[in-house]
Amino acid sequence: MPTLKNLKKEGKVKLKKPNQEISDLYLKKANECITAANILKTENLPEYSILMSYNSMIKSVYSLFFKIGITAKQEYAPLILTNVLFRKDLAKILRTAKNQINKQTQLIPITTITNNNAEKTIKQAAELLFSIEMMLKQIDEDEISRIQRKFKLI
Repeated sequence: MPTLKNLKKEGKVKLKKPNQEISDLYLKKANECITAANILKTENLPEYSILMSYNSMIKSVYSLFFKIGITAKQEYAPLILTNVLFRKDLAKILRTAKNQINKQTQLIPITTITNNNAEKTIKQAAELLFSIEMMLKQIDEDEISRIQRKFKLI
């Protein structure tokens, strides 16, 4: 996995002007993904439910990034940035979900992916979304400046 320093050097993560409107849009989409994940689980499509849950996680993290003024154009960027700039527990949830997705894409027999797996991932996505929503409410201009300074020092 690449480092944040490498991603910055390659231009795959950058600081930009914070954008509340785009942050709100990503948060709305994250909530919609949770709804879709629940519908897919109910329809007995657990593998798609898990993918939609992971989508929710990524969109909620991007909501946080846009609030701060960070853009990320790399698959591992949300995991790396969350771990380095924010809370490690958020990164742990993302890492667990990413591992589930990786297992799924290795063509494991579909019968091993159950609604129980989907329910677990939906719960993780909902917890992450809730945590990020709480963080977004608490982030002010001073916190944005602090995180941007930390980003610049890396």
